[in-house]
Amino acid sequence: MNVDALPELEARWSAAFAAGQEAVGEPGVLACTYVLRGAMRTADRRWRQGVRTPVLPVSIDDFAVRTLAERHVYRVESQVAECLVAWAHRNRRLFLRFDIPTPAELLVYQARGERIVSLLPEGVPTGLEASNFEFALHDLCHAEKFFAPEHFHGQVGFFATVESMLRGAAWAQLTRDFDAAWPAEVDHVVADMNGSPLFLFAALRRKVMNAALRVGQDQFAARAGLCEVLNLPPNVARSGEQFSVHPDVDPVEIRYHADMLQGHFEALGQQIMATQLGAEPQ
Repeated sequence: MNVDALPELEARWSAAFAAGQEAVGEPGVLACTYVLRGAMRTADRRWRQGVRTPVLPVSIDDFAVRTLAERHVYRVESQVAECLVAWAHRNRRLFLRFDIPTPAELLVYQARGERIVSLLPEGVPTGLEASNFEFALHDLCHAEKFFAPEHFHGQVGFFATVESMLRGAAWAQLTRDFDAAWPAEVDHVVADMNGSPLFLFAALRRKVMNAALRVGQDQFAARAGLCEVLNLPPNVARSGEQFSVHPDVDPVEIRYHADMLQGHFEALGQQIMATQLGAEPQ
């Protein structure tokens, strides 16, 4: 396969976009088409970066899917290729959009073990990303981090906890005097961070404490307030306040608080996934 296949990829994408996202029968295959098209358009004949070793398992007779499974492609990291090929085989709970969801929308999906991937048409603002191709790669990278088996259930539990918190009056009360920069900081955590639930929790806690400091509030009171409005069990809330990886902290204490938080979010995520119709924990 070479860059001469680009017209066919362009035609596929144009037809799918014209029909609308609801009409796409195989969104994972379309995503492979979109990404391969973007690599060819961006790098021309330099899009091929060598044979993938080992190749990714593939049982779909589609040249875009097979190419991403068998070859390294310009700007497509291994985890992005893995996500695309798995999605094409319907092994990722991903939902296709032709626009950019709000952070609140994305949070709702992650709170139930799903994620949105945006394939954007030309001319749509892409924020910090240089192009719609780069935007899709960024989305897919986050998607694969979300579905990483070692962190999946913990992330679902964390995002479900935060989604519930953001709808509550106690959260509005806690953050009512924060500055104009604050909403974007919350959006960053819920829509542009994936990984360990400990990392996500620590990021949110730090942002709350910094926001409190900026408006002259007690950062430690804000930290306690966050653990309260997250509606954590008392022992988990205590660990939420005390968890630290500072070099001066006893490693045994670090592990205890980390296990309390991680265990809580993972158990909640497992419970949520068990109630999802047809869901299989990743």
